[in-house]
Amino acid sequence: MKCESKSSPVEEKLDLSIHRKALLKIKNKYKISNVSISRLTGISENHLSQFFRGNRNATDAVLDEILNALENISPGSREEYGLEIAQSQSPQSLQKWIEGMSNEEMYSLLVAISQRYRPEMVPKNRNII
Repeated sequence: MKCESKSSPVEEKLDLSIHRKALLKIKNKYKISNVSISRLTGISENHLSQFFRGNRNATDAVLDEILNALENISPGSREEYGLEIAQSQSPQSLQKWIEGMSNEEMYSLLVAISQRYRPEMVPKNRNII
């Protein structure tokens, strides 16, 4: 697994505890096991367990792999993750996060927001990235 046991440059860019909590909340909500995530990502169950307990850090690539696995197992997880992160960020850090988004990520965020506040306005057949 591409996890690190000590502080990394990623930790300086991201507050990993926020991301860990958001991923863990989704994982627990849908009862997704480390075994399932491991099978999809190739990340060992032991390393996943250490990451989710807060005993190990992860690179942004590993966080993305975990998120992709959650989305694969439970579609909509990526949107929920974005909402969890948005709710836990200060306005300044949220602004930086939004500025760094790709067009696809921005579209997904806007769809998630519109679904929350006006679900009747969102096309039912549109795939979320």
